[in-house]
Amino acid sequence: MQGGRSPRPAKPVASGSTRRPSSRSTTVRYTTPHGRSRRAGRRRTGPTRIPGRPGTAHSPSPGTAVLANTMDATTDGGAGRLGHPPSTESSPDCQFCRSLRPGSEPDGLLVYQDEHLHAVHPVAHGGRSELGVVRLQTRRHVPDLASLTDSEAGGLGLAIARISRALMECTGAAWTYCFGFTEGVRHVHLVIASRYRELPSEYLRLRHADWPDAPRGGRDEVAELAQRLRTSVSRSSSTGEPF
Repeated sequence: MQGGRSPRPAKPVASGSTRRPSSRSTTVRYTTPHGRSRRAGRRRTGPTRIPGRPGTAHSPSPGTAVLANTMDATTDGGAGRLGHPPSTESSPDCQFCRSLRPGSEPDGLLVYQDEHLHAVHPVAHGGRSELGVVRLQTRRHVPDLASLTDSEAGGLGLAIARISRALMECTGAAWTYCFGFTEGVRHVHLVIASRYRELPSEYLRLRHADWPDAPRGGRDEVAELAQRLRTSVSRSSSTGEPF
């Protein structure tokens, strides 16, 4: 070949042998909105090893195999607890765990419960209770929201919506407050409270409990409201629709 080097002949491949698939790094560039060229980093190309299957390889779409392998390695039986080890079912020093043990004195009247959650309307000891307040907690000892399983988290969202609907129906609330800090006791629990339309501005948000004209009642009134809330939540749960 004139003006250049002769091409190097290809190396012969022995009969019966196979070439190892190449695995190279390529540099990916992109253009910013200002017209500048930037290097996004190196992306590996070539075969991807399948965990647990030595000697096999496949080339999936970018990100697919990594996501699938991560999910397989970090979920607990499909419950979706990414990266979080299982928590103990109960803690002997947790007041919320103690409230669910057989024979314990309840600190509220039942509004809702399922395999993951338990909700009560608190009853004040030696006084009148604020009406339209529900405490929702996990049955399992879960120290923070990030440690919820997907099933627990999904149930929690549904319970918040259904209890809120029930409170609005049974107490005439304009809407509901929902808050939880998991600070004093490291067990996931939320307060869902009726936000009455006539609540003065100086008692908004967490100050609602100090409102002197808030609807209040004794144990009989709380029991009657809790019964109506149970009926309302049950109806919403069975239909899956708002009232």
